[in-house]
Amino acid sequence: WRGSGRSLAPVAREWLAKYQCDATDALRAGLRWYEPRQQLLFPLYDQENQLRCIQARNFASEGQARSKYHNYGNKEEAFPLYQSKEASNLCSVVITEDILSALKVSKQISAIPALGTSLSMNKALALQKRGFIKAFVWLDKDKWREGIEICDKFKWLGMSTKAIYTEKDPKEYSNEEIRKYLCLSEETPAMTPTTHRE
Repeated sequence: WRGSGRSLAPVAREWLAKYQCDATDALRAGLRWYEPRQQLLFPLYDQENQLRCIQARNFASEGQARSKYHNYGNKEEAFPLYQSKEASNLCSVVITEDILSALKVSKQISAIPALGTSLSMNKALALQKRGFIKAFVWLDKDKWREGIEICDKFKWLGMSTKAIYTEKDPKEYSNEEIRKYLCLSEETPAMTPTTHRE
């Protein structure tokens, strides 16, 4: 985290732009660029606003980076809920697989990344305590079974839930397409993602 900056490298901005996420969106979400390792950093906080994990998206040339993503810290302790107070549908939340998908979806409705293909019962309960009564689970198409398992946890808590199956990741769809898949009304205002800051 030390040594990182808010000015994102062109390669990171181009990657974000592929998913209709500009530098302003990224900086608002707290993303940073770490030049020595050519990494885009995603800070992940817990419910007490404590930094628990940093997920790095590697942009180093092949051979320099071992994997596309790397986590520093404990992602299980993170609770990166992105939401807007302006949304008319605050009672619903979307669970995605990755952070960028959650950021993209959060322009429409509250969203949280599972940071994988499972969600602990503690996190499901925490979402319920936040006042959410409906959960959409939108994972990658090859993780349908895992998505159903997450839905079952919300059902056990008495929440309404629905698994969404699409050919592409949520972040690859336009804002209009996301609204369609989530069946949001045309009157629902666009949401600006908000998250923990320094």
